[in-house]
Amino acid sequence: ETVGYAALDARADALAARLRAAGVRRGDTVGVLLERGAPLVVTALAVLKCGAAYVPLDPALPGARIALMVQDAGVRLVATDTGQAGAVPEEVSVPVLLTDAPAEGAPPADHAAVAVDGDDLMYVMFTSGSTGRPKGVGVTHRNVTELAADRDTTSGGPHRMLVHSATGFDASVFEMWVPLLNGGSLVLMRGDGTDLAETARAVREHGVTAAYFTVGLFHVMADEALDTLRLLREVWTGGDVASPTAVQRVLTHCPDTALVHSYGPTETTFASHNQWLTSGRGSLGATGLHLGRPMDNTRSHVLDAALRPVPPGVPGELYIAGTHVARGYTGRPDLTAERFVPDPFEADGSRMYRTGDRVVWTPEGELRFLGRADGQVKLRGVRIEPGEVEHALAAHPSVGQALAVVREDRPGERTLVGYVVPRAGSEATGAPDVTGADVLALARTVLPAHLVPSAVVVLDAVPLTVNGKPDRRALPAPDRTAVGYRAPRNAREEVLCGLFAEILGAPRVGLDDNFFTLGGHSLLGVRLVSRVRSVLGIDRTVRDLFRAPTPAGLLGAQDPDGTAGAMGVLLPLNTRGTRRPLFCVHPGTGVGWSYAGLARHLGEDQPLYALQARALSEPGHLPRTVEEMADDYLERIRQVQPWGPYRLLGWSFGGIVAHTMAVRLRAAGQRVELLALMDVHQTGPGSVSVLPAPEPDAAPDEDALPEAADPVLDGFSAEEIRAVQRASETHAALMARHVPEVADTGAVFFTARRPGEPEGALAATWNPYLTGRVENHTVNSTHLRMAEEEPLSHIGKVIAEKISALQENTLRENETRSYS
Repeated sequence: ETVGYAALDARADALAARLRAAGVRRGDTVGVLLERGAPLVVTALAVLKCGAAYVPLDPALPGARIALMVQDAGVRLVATDTGQAGAVPEEVSVPVLLTDAPAEGAPPADHAAVAVDGDDLMYVMFTSGSTGRPKGVGVTHRNVTELAADRDTTSGGPHRMLVHSATGFDASVFEMWVPLLNGGSLVLMRGDGTDLAETARAVREHGVTAAYFTVGLFHVMADEALDTLRLLREVWTGGDVASPTAVQRVLTHCPDTALVHSYGPTETTFASHNQWLTSGRGSLGATGLHLGRPMDNTRSHVLDAALRPVPPGVPGELYIAGTHVARGYTGRPDLTAERFVPDPFEADGSRMYRTGDRVVWTPEGELRFLGRADGQVKLRGVRIEPGEVEHALAAHPSVGQALAVVREDRPGERTLVGYVVPRAGSEATGAPDVTGADVLALARTVLPAHLVPSAVVVLDAVPLTVNGKPDRRALPAPDRTAVGYRAPRNAREEVLCGLFAEILGAPRVGLDDNFFTLGGHSLLGVRLVSRVRSVLGIDRTVRDLFRAPTPAGLLGAQDPDGTAGAMGVLLPLNTRGTRRPLFCVHPGTGVGWSYAGLARHLGEDQPLYALQARALSEPGHLPRTVEEMADDYLERIRQVQPWGPYRLLGWSFGGIVAHTMAVRLRAAGQRVELLALMDVHQTGPGSVSVLPAPEPDAAPDEDALPEAADPVLDGFSAEEIRAVQRASETHAALMARHVPEVADTGAVFFTARRPGEPEGALAATWNPYLTGRVENHTVNSTHLRMAEEEPLSHIGKVIAEKISALQENTLRENETRSYS
């Protein structure tokens, strides 16, 4: 559906007349319970034409939550449609108007908009509350028009904005009203905005020029969807501090995209400060990420407890003043007085908002975020008051004490976890033992999804510090182990279960184990479906995952024998472990299965992947150069490990490609910390042969199929063998034309023992093409049998020792940094 400005205005006028006929007046609040789409924009505008304020009500919220919001905002009427009317709770007693139902009687003749003042409320948006009750932030027309007129939001002219944020979050205000008030366009997406494939289609097909992503989603986009970000003129991110690594990755790969690192609580109308990382900037620079400069008509004060300014270098609390500061908390005068305080630096009676954020001025005049002055936390860009979550958990009749904590049991993956202690005496009363599942079930009836813990742990007692306060650091990690494990039955299921385990950080995942029960959430779901698509070639969406959250359900009835994907470009051999992965490039056959034997020598904590020739899964694919293959494989590697340092291994022709990948990585500013080469010969122009004589088994008859030389190919079909043969011929031709460049690394070299060949002679031929030392290890094997059990044991042992040394060096460097 496409709606122009004139049609939007006419439809809003007609609906506004119906709202006025239903009793809506200036100063009222109207609940808008609709999915994202054109009718939502029409309805919100119609409410404003009545002089009222709209209250976005997400149909996905629990009924109890919607009822509470309606009550606290003093809603006069709820506007919804026939599809969402069932989401209006029974306890909501105000009238309900169906926006898509035919108007009763003659159409109202009154289409005149009601005049409003800049200080009239425009919307009420709810945020998490520390007392267990959410707070409704009342934002005025002046607040929003100031946001829309700011130099930051008008930069670059009218935008075609992607609208995908939840309607109950203030990012939707930026997405909807800034373009509409500046003559721009809206591209409204259905769903929860986490489907990367849908986002890519919307951006590409509708010419989107700007988009906002919460920090959590921005990190996923930086890993999985750089091609989408590259199409945008502006990318905004906020809600939490972004990862400098993710920011640098976007700056490097999207040179024509301006990146805006935005800060501002809901109480300051979406944003108060922005750091612009402008188009063409290749590096984040020495200043790194900070809160940015204040927006127009916004003032920043860093104050001590007595509201006195603190000098640069001294931490203080951030207070924000100016025209972005909201009216206050609707119906909560006590809380408003606590957080919206008189501005002692102005004589006009204006107020400052006390953010609760601890910041510091740098000598360069930049604001840097240090943490919170209270218990509030941010999770995936959303503000969470632990007290509200704890209040919901404690509402269970068998719970005596409750805590809510954000944990980071895996680097970069923060989750909300609840802890409860059974009520004293509950056993004596015969009450059943409380379980985490029981408490979660109740919490889901009152909390929105982003406030529901990923797990609830039942404790005998809460651990305490010496001061008698809860010791949050001593709380145990939740046990994610599933009950009733059903093992995968074939290769496809095993790989998929491994991907589930990899993304969730679980020791193992069975066919029937629920992704969300094991701690998954929508952003982890984005990573999972992206990995499933790249590794297995299965096209699934996050919505599919919500419908079928188990490996068996996600796989469905497709590929019953589990053979598809075995010839894919990136073949996961071990997806578990916390170390940096080792990526192994196929030999001349193009098949990477032979590296599977390395896994047992490297240990369970070492992720292991093989790269295979694209021609095996895409008949007709014909790379023109080794460099083209290297770039293709690096794109696949970055889907697993976005940033270096990298660990690469290549056997025979695969060593040529791995070396070229190291060259390309260095050119991209990335480091290779391990390059392992297994008996790699150069045959290109200017190369020197050190072979004393051809090996008897190294040159099979040209008419023979490759399975005669490579036992890994046993069992391949005739068509698969032909694909391998074509790939082998292509790779031999590429190798004969290739001239290596210099890679900024050393190498661990494994030479097949050949009678009459000087020790280390083949390894020495690589010295001109490496800046570091070439360390040679001679293996008792012929060239073609290096991946058999005995030689691979030797190779695996050496590589395992090298990786262990790298791990120890990393630990020492981290310890040095922590004490410096």
